[in-house]
Amino acid sequence: KVLHFLACYGVTMTFMVSGYWLVGVILAVILSIVKELFDQWSYGGFSWGDILADVVGILSALIIGGVLMR
Repeated sequence: KVLHFLACYGVTMTFMVSGYWLVGVILAVILSIVKELFDQWSYGGFSWGDILADVVGILSALIIGGVLMR
């Protein structure tokens, strides 16, 4: 779950620093969904816990990035 959080946080924050926060959010969401579909296909397990960690990572980047960018 930590890796999911860090990956989505990192993608979102990277694009926020560049000024393209919406692109970062969209990309993080797409990567999150694709990863879980891959896990479902490869390992037979879709994890809502991973999706939750991804969402928390995205939201954390938006909150922290929003505060830091002001």
